[in-house]
Amino acid sequence: MKRYLLATALLVAITLLTGCSFDDPFGATTRTQMRSSAQVRVAEAQAQAQISVAAESGEAKVKTAQIWAGTLPIALLIIAVGVIGAIIFIYQGKIYLARAENPQPLPPALPAPISLDKLKDHAKNTGQELYIEGGVYYLVDQFGKTTRALPRN
Repeated sequence: MKRYLLATALLVAITLLTGCSFDDPFGATTRTQMRSSAQVRVAEAQAQAQISVAAESGEAKVKTAQIWAGTLPIALLIIAVGVIGAIIFIYQGKIYLARAENPQPLPPALPAPISLDKLKDHAKNTGQELYIEGGVYYLVDQFGKTTRALPRN
């Protein structure tokens, strides 16, 4: 009888010990599985967050590059116009100062006035005839060619 009791106890112990490997009677395996699956989900969420942050960072860099690509030519054009304007302004000032230090007489805008006496003398010297018609002076040569003359007083 002792043998049967010992054999039965041994069978019960083996059954209980082998049952832990197939089915968890106290739920220890289920809790471990839940923890590990939760850790996997957290890791996946973190990876997804890092991917989205990297994608947004890449999009931000692209948008920044696009903004600079549109703004930089305009800024360079404004700077170039400013530099050219400054150069022109400086040299115009130098030219003005040089002219102010060394003034040169201006050429006469109109020819010197001719008096009526000089016009009569010119007509006598060239063999032309001077006549006045309606306040306008005419010189007529020996061939009959008429030329208008305007004396200035």
